[in-house]
Amino acid sequence: VLREHEGSTLGEIKEDGYRAQIHKQGDDIRAYTRAMNQIHLELFPELHNSLKRLPDCILDAELIGDEKVGHKGFQSVKKRFRPRISEKGKEKYLESGIMTEFPLAMRVFDTLYWEGRPMINQPIEERRKYTEGIDEAKIIPSTQRLIHGPEELQKWFEELTGEQYEGLVCKKPGS
Repeated sequence: VLREHEGSTLGEIKEDGYRAQIHKQGDDIRAYTRAMNQIHLELFPELHNSLKRLPDCILDAELIGDEKVGHKGFQSVKKRFRPRISEKGKEKYLESGIMTEFPLAMRVFDTLYWEGRPMINQPIEERRKYTEGIDEAKIIPSTQRLIHGPEELQKWFEELTGEQYEGLVCKKPGS
């Protein structure tokens, strides 16, 4: 990776959750899975309320168990996720207490659009400024670190996997 990335890489914690792309325009907020299936955000009021306060944007993110790492965090998301649900089912779901039992958060790792400005062709460092500017409850920028050597990369990877994270995602600076 370091050779391919010309000597340094942006390491980012790989969390175990469900990938989500968030599209917000005014009061219209939608989220999609990797397969572009719509996620019912109304089932995640702890996230939906925070997303409402953001400006128009498109975010690449991961739904994760709040304050849970690895398999436990993934299980929280899995228990909360509903690909298809009726209106009556939504009411029962929201009244069930599952949100308290399995709270979720959202880890944002990239900003693709922000306040009328397409970001996709901007370097990752520029996009990251917008990602790190997000300051909403339960909507948290991913942890990212510039890594310069193989020992540093290996050490951080071992620390993270020891803490039950999935590992690292490495991104080329300037990409």
